[in-house]
Amino acid sequence: MFVPFGIFLPLLHSRFQKARWTIGLASLFTFSIESVQLITGFGIFELDDLFNNFLGAIIGYGITIGFMNIRKKEIKRSVVYFAPLLLVILISGGMFAYYYSKEFGNLSIVPAYKTNMENDTITIDVQLDEQKKDSSDL
Repeated sequence: MFVPFGIFLPLLHSRFQKARWTIGLASLFTFSIESVQLITGFGIFELDDLFNNFLGAIIGYGITIGFMNIRKKEIKRSVVYFAPLLLVILISGGMFAYYYSKEFGNLSIVPAYKTNMENDTITIDVQLDEQKKDSSDL
């Protein structure tokens, strides 16, 4: 939710092109939202929201300032600003690849003992009608 916050603040005012102002205001704003939720009981106060909103503001700020540095031909410096976004992409991709490689994702399904079922046969005793039925017969 706070990625646009981090993107648009530096574009609206030059003061917010400094990280401390944008990240500070984003922290204050998200803390205010979570505090109101805690006090009023509307919504849920979660530390995850504080962290994710803070990280979103950092990513949005990095995107904006990174592109501003690219326009100024400061490519090496822009990579530093894109680093939080790249780090989140790498970590998320790694987690996805790890869970995708497991048969049941992150479910811990471990049988108490293994059974060899190679020589087992499965039979079924169901009598099926030989006559074909139309949908109108149902």
